[in-house]
Amino acid sequence: MAEESNIIYKGKGFWIPEGFIEVLSQYICETFENIGVNTFSANLKKIYGSCDGNRSGGYSGMVSIPLDQCIIDQTDKSDFIHVLDKVKSLLQSKGTKLSITILNQFENNKIDPYFIDRMEIFIRWIILPCC
Repeated sequence: MAEESNIIYKGKGFWIPEGFIEVLSQYICETFENIGVNTFSANLKKIYGSCDGNRSGGYSGMVSIPLDQCIIDQTDKSDFIHVLDKVKSLLQSKGTKLSITILNQFENNKIDPYFIDRMEIFIRWIILPCC
C-alpha cells in the first residue's frame, strides 16, 4: 500500500502509510474495547468508529484518524492520550516487529477479501508521539 494519510491535530501532524494506520487502528480499537467503548464520550466513540473502519478495510484509500473533528475539549484530549499511552505500552510489549501470523489475523478480519494485504511491519514506525 503506497498511499499515505496526513494525521493532523491543531495544525500539527505527520504523514503515515495507510497500512500502518490500519495496524495502529487495530490496537487503538483493542484498547478502547479493553477499557470499555461505552465509557468514552461520543466524540471519542467517533474516533473508535473511524479506527474500526480503518482496521476492517472499510475506508481503504481514505483512512484517517479524525483528531481535530473529535477531540473537542480537554477531557477528550486527556482520555485519548490515556488510550494512546496504553496502545504504546501494548505495542512495546510486542517487541520490535509484528509477526506475519499476527498481521494475517488482522487481515482476515477485513470486510472484503479485496482489501487483504499480507505484510510485515516494523513497530517502531507506528508508535505515535503523544499529542
